[in-house]
Amino acid sequence: MVFRDLFIKVARVCGFITPLFSYGMIFLAIMNAPWFSWYKNALSDLGARSPSDLYFNSGLILAGFLEALFSIGLFLILRGVIGRASATVLFVDSIALMCIGIFPETAGRIHFYVSVAFFLLYPIASILFGVHLLSHGRDRLFGVLSVFMAFLCLAIWFLVPWRSMGITGVAIPEFISSLVGCIWMIYIAYKYLKR
Repeated sequence: MVFRDLFIKVARVCGFITPLFSYGMIFLAIMNAPWFSWYKNALSDLGARSPSDLYFNSGLILAGFLEALFSIGLFLILRGVIGRASATVLFVDSIALMCIGIFPETAGRIHFYVSVAFFLLYPIASILFGVHLLSHGRDRLFGVLSVFMAFLCLAIWFLVPWRSMGITGVAIPEFISSLVGCIWMIYIAYKYLKR
C-alpha cells in the first residue's frame, strides 16, 4: 500500500511535467531548426535533421516514459473494466510516443504508423475515461468534456480544411491536438491522482 501510494504521487507529478517537458524539448528543437515552418512542416521533421533531432527525439522518448508512469498510476486508482481500459490505452499511447523518437522519419514507414497510433490512441483513452466517469456518476461534467475533447482532437485532423488556409504541413494540427490531450492529462493529475 505504501509503494502504491508513492507510485501514485510520482504519477501525479508526471502528469504535470510530461506536457511541460515535451513542449520544452520541441521548442528547443525548433530553436535549432531555422528551416522549420509551422505552415509547411510536420513536427516530426525536427527529428530527421541535425541538430534539432537530438532534442526532438530524446525529448519524445523521455516524455513517453513519463506518460507511461502517469498511465500506470491512473490504472492503479481506477476501478472497472472501462476505467482500466482507458489507462491501458493511454499506456500503449505512451509507447507510441516513445517510438516516434526511437523511429524518426529517417527510419521509414514505421514512423508513420507510430505517429498515427499516438494521435489516435489519445482520444480513445479520453473517450473511455469519459464513459467511465459517466457510468459511475462521478464528475459528469468532466466525463462529458473528456468525450468532447476526444472528438475535438479528431475534428482537428479530419474536419478542419487546413490546406484551404494555406497550411500544407501538419505541425499545427499536431500541436493543437496534442495540446488538447495535455490539458486533459493535467486535469486528471490535479483532480484524480491525489494521495
